[in-house]
Amino acid sequence: MRPWLVLAALMLSAIAGCVSPPEEAGAAGIEATPAPAAAGPAPASKASASASPATPSPTGGAAPAEAAPEPIVLPLAYEGAFPLFVQPCVLTAVGGTCVPLSPGEFRNRYEVEAEGQATSLRVTLAWTPTSPLSEHLSLSFWSRGEDDLVVHGSAFGPSPLVLEIAEPFELPEGWTHVLGVGAPATGGYAMVAGAFVLASLEQPFALGGELTLAPPAAEASGAPPNP
Repeated sequence: MRPWLVLAALMLSAIAGCVSPPEEAGAAGIEATPAPAAAGPAPASKASASASPATPSPTGGAAPAEAAPEPIVLPLAYEGAFPLFVQPCVLTAVGGTCVPLSPGEFRNRYEVEAEGQATSLRVTLAWTPTSPLSEHLSLSFWSRGEDDLVVHGSAFGPSPLVLEIAEPFELPEGWTHVLGVGAPATGGYAMVAGAFVLASLEQPFALGGELTLAPPAAEASGAPPNP
C-alpha cells in the first residue's frame, strides 16, 4: 500500500472520533435547544365577540316592555220611533208654548252609560221616511248635569245621517249622556197669527255606531323602574 493512502485513512479516523452524534452530545452535558411548542388557536377579536353576543339569562337583563293600554270601544245600537203626533205651538213676546198631542210614545232618546275622556264618536242614523215631513231628521249627542247642559255635536239631513265627533270631549261622572233624534217636523208646520203646528206620521228609525273612550290611567305598581 502506498504511504499517502495510509496517512489519509488515519486522518479521517481521528476526525470521526472527535465528532459525537446528537444523543451522545446530550449525555456529555451539552443541552439541546428545545423545539418551540405548537401554537394554539388565536384568541377571538372584539369584533368577532360582538358579532355573536351571548344569549342573556332569563333572569337577567332588561325586562320586556309592557304593552300600552288600549282605548275602550263602546258599541252603540238603538231602535226607536216617533209616534203619530200633532204639536200646536203659540209664540208670545217672551217666548213660546208647545203642547204635544200624541196617542203614542216618543222613543227618540238613547242614554249612553259612559264616563271619562271620550276621544271620538261616530253614529249613523237610518230610516225610511213615512211621509214628506220625516225626510230630514236631526241627531245630537249631549250631556246633562244637575244645572248644566253640554251639546257635544249634532247633525241634520236625510237618511243615512252620520254624526261624527273626532275631537276629545269629557263625559262627566254622574251626568246623563244622551243620543237624541230630533222630531221629524222640519217643513211640516203652518204659521197662522203667531201660532204653528208640528205634525208627523209614525216614524221608526235605527242608529248604530261606536263611542271610543281613552284608556284608564295606569295604577302605580310600587315596583322600582327598570334601568
